Amino acid sequence: KRQCKHDVMKKTIAIDIDDVLALTAQEFISYSNNTWGTKLTIEDYHEHWAKLWGVSNQEAQKRSDHFHGSGALDSVRPRSDSLIALRSLKRKYDLVLVTSRRSITQGTTAQWIQLHYPDLFLEIHHADMWNTITDQSNHVTKRDVLEQIGAHYLIDDHLKHCKAAAEAGIDAVLFGNYSWNQAEILPPRVVRCVDWQEVLAYFETK
Repeated sequence: KRQCKHDVMKKTIAIDIDDVLALTAQEFISYSNNTWGTKLTIEDYHEHWAKLWGVSNQEAQKRSDHFHGSGALDSVRPRSDSLIALRSLKRKYDLVLVTSRRSITQGTTAQWIQLHYPDLFLEIHHADMWNTITDQSNHVTKRDVLEQIGAHYLIDDHLKHCKAAAEAGIDAVLFGNYSWNQAEILPPRVVRCVDWQEVLAYFETK
């Protein structure tokens, strides 16, 4: 069981990293276009890379390994609107990170967070859903992690994670207005905030 060293008087907000704090999809698209000659745009992006590239799972795995081993994640830019909002939220909430990044990126991720968001987060939890593209039999979901650490809220750019959190009784913020997270109707307990200013306004009503 995961332990989160949170203040019992504060509620815990679990926050995703990629495309919530970090402009990762933009970096990925640039890297793909420069490395494999793709002509992708940010509007094309989604998390199923084999389908995105139009290649086999085995080839996608090779490319994924290449990308994750390239140091490209070190170059991802943070969202410019996030830091002030997070500092404000930290006064009232415990903040933790819950990411689907592969566990091999733990060191890189921790260094990046310390560089751009120092002293804001209690812990970083890797759900490790994408440890391999070809074998998804033993993955741990974000919902699993959220329940284990006792999170009260989730901020994530993927609807499936927000929906799963909401089904577990955890209020969820669907972050951003991206091509990959569109929905005509949001599930109960899920609200959309397009940027960090809206996130801050949402939590000010709590």
